[in-house]
Amino acid sequence: MGAGQAALGTAGQLAQGYGQLGGVQSQVGQQVGQAMQGYGQQLQGLGGQFAQAGQQDAQALMGIGGMQQQLRQQQLDAQRAGLLQAQQAPLQQYQQVMPFMQFAAGQTGPSQVQTQYTPPPSPLQAGMGAGLSALGALGPYFTGQYNMGYPNQPTP
Repeated sequence: MGAGQAALGTAGQLAQGYGQLGGVQSQVGQQVGQAMQGYGQQLQGLGGQFAQAGQQDAQALMGIGGMQQQLRQQQLDAQRAGLLQAQQAPLQQYQQVMPFMQFAAGQTGPSQVQTQYTPPPSPLQAGMGAGLSALGALGPYFTGQYNMGYPNQPTP
């Protein structure tokens, strides 16, 4: 029976070793579980930070878009003001000159403009006028009084 007892003792030691191994594995399992829980909490924190960063990015983009829209609206407002000023310029010029026109009208009284039309000359009158002008221009040639454009020289 000595061998059976020795085997029984060895089996008991083996069982005790397995028990201790189970306890160690249990502790390791708990430590791994706690580590996993800590890792999960860190991931959760990173996820929250990522979500906040995304919201901040979206808000920044909205702010930039708002500024761009304001700038474009200011440009369009300035363009419209320039067009309105150009449209109103003739009226403003007229209003600036109006007191002088009223003053001049008050000084001279009402004015009347009359236009008389004369009938055009007849072909006979036009022909006679052209002929007489030509004869008047050629007269010095025929009378010998033309001295090459020098009127003060004696004729030869």
